[in-house]
Amino acid sequence: QADRRHGFFAGFLWYAFCLAGLFPPPLWAWPIYIWCFLLTNGLLAARQRKRVWGRRGIHSGLESPGRSKKAPAVLFDLWNEDIVPETMAQSMKNFQRAMSDLEENSNTFVSFLERIANVFNFADGSATLLVWTTFGFASLALSMAAYLWFLLDGEGCWSC
Repeated sequence: QADRRHGFFAGFLWYAFCLAGLFPPPLWAWPIYIWCFLLTNGLLAARQRKRVWGRRGIHSGLESPGRSKKAPAVLFDLWNEDIVPETMAQSMKNFQRAMSDLEENSNTFVSFLERIANVFNFADGSATLLVWTTFGFASLALSMAAYLWFLLDGEGCWSC
């Protein structure tokens, strides 16, 4: 988006990457390649987001509204003699309480999804660092295990 030359530069880097023999990688190196690609994509997205938000004057310090804790609703009546037909006012009150609970639960779920999305586009620094470090170690371990498997059984005669 910023400059047309970025596309040419990316194409030249890809050409040099392939010419150097780094692509296509051996099967054991794919987890590391995928991790590096996702990390680079996230860093570029974070840099672009910072530039666009700075241009538009949008600040990331948005406040979240406070939530009030309520007593849990009774889901069912225990004794038949305690069951009394609900009036219209009670029905509306129960409906409003259910909608309030649904709103609170959906806000929690949406916040969770937003947090997960922020991890992958570098909007949440501490969570991003933790997750990407964990993914990096996992991809390194997976690649090392696949490389050892390749060294022990390079032709696939024992494993297939």
